[in-house]
Amino acid sequence: MVLRFKQLNSFLLLVTTVGLMACNNKKPGNKIVTRDSLVAKAFKPLSGAESLQVVHDIDSIDYDYLFKRKTNIWLSKLLNNSGLTWTNFRLTDFEKRNSEVERDDTLSKKFLDDYAGILEWSPDSSYLLDLGSYNREVKKDKAGKTHLEVIDFENEIRLYDVIAKKSKRLFFNGTASSTWDGHWADSSQVALVGVSDTSNSHHPDTLLWLIDVKNNFFRTYKYSRR
Repeated sequence: MVLRFKQLNSFLLLVTTVGLMACNNKKPGNKIVTRDSLVAKAFKPLSGAESLQVVHDIDSIDYDYLFKRKTNIWLSKLLNNSGLTWTNFRLTDFEKRNSEVERDDTLSKKFLDDYAGILEWSPDSSYLLDLGSYNREVKKDKAGKTHLEVIDFENEIRLYDVIAKKSKRLFFNGTASSTWDGHWADSSQVALVGVSDTSNSHHPDTLLWLIDVKNNFFRTYKYSRR
């Protein structure tokens, strides 16, 4: 089951100036509420004014995390080749998801060695983000050196909980979407950047996903050129 804030799109018409990092009057460190209390509040029945405040709070706290944790530097470098600016992402959706395709998992040394180039450890090493072992195989060249080869256009982004010895799917990418890279803002907040063309318009949107992996709280930011 997915819990989603259904009125978000209508409220975004009122808060286009509140987009992530786009407002000049946002100040790093200006947190209104804690993230845990915000997650708890976001999916309760709210008045129009309260709902608008939740959208603003999510945006403000995410900005604070990106700015203070220097995730904005990673994002800027990632977008640089595309000519995109990290300040142009706008909050379009947030939801609380149940874990998908969850299973018991123990990470082997061979797996960690083979796929090291597409694995991202959380700062405290309690989580591991797998950006693409699903569609890659380990190959050897004529000199005996190993490399990863993409064998399928479909891909899965998987999260490993090292302490619980479990893993779960965060995203599944097919022909209409892809994930470029991932980065840990802290030990429980991960950022992913990619594209998605769910409307089959052949003009995929550039998206930034921020995920609270402990609370399964997903926020989606869409790149806007305006």
